[in-house]
Amino acid sequence: MRLLLTSLLSCSLLLLAGHGFSQDTDSSIFQKQQSMNASVKENYLKKSERKKQAAQILLISGTALTIGGVFVASGKTDNFWSALGNLIIGGFMVSVGIISDLVSIPFFIRSSALKKKAASISLAPDKINIPGMTRGKEIYVPSVSVKIPL
Repeated sequence: MRLLLTSLLSCSLLLLAGHGFSQDTDSSIFQKQQSMNASVKENYLKKSERKKQAAQILLISGTALTIGGVFVASGKTDNFWSALGNLIIGGFMVSVGIISDLVSIPFFIRSSALKKKAASISLAPDKINIPGMTRGKEIYVPSVSVKIPL
């Protein structure tokens, strides 16, 4: 019984080690790189879309607050205190609207940068030839390439 268990355990370890240390074929490396390439690009594009959406929300709400504040501040009343209250509330709305519009600018810039980064990054296997070791065969090596604008 003990011999059966040790032989079963050693066979399973041998199969596990053989599978774990075996090399992938060139086509499977290429497929993995393609899927990684797509996921990295999708990640950057999703981040870009979220930043752009946040910037648009800030810009639209800021503009609406600014316009609404102008209308509130310019409201006509006969009472001095209500006119002063309308002016203070309207001025506050205009201030918050302008700040919101200004805060949206970095979000638009970051969104554009992320979109450009998604377009410039590339994950693909590159061919290498090591003299004396590859014997004329091309070996595919996973690599990352990023285009850096100068």
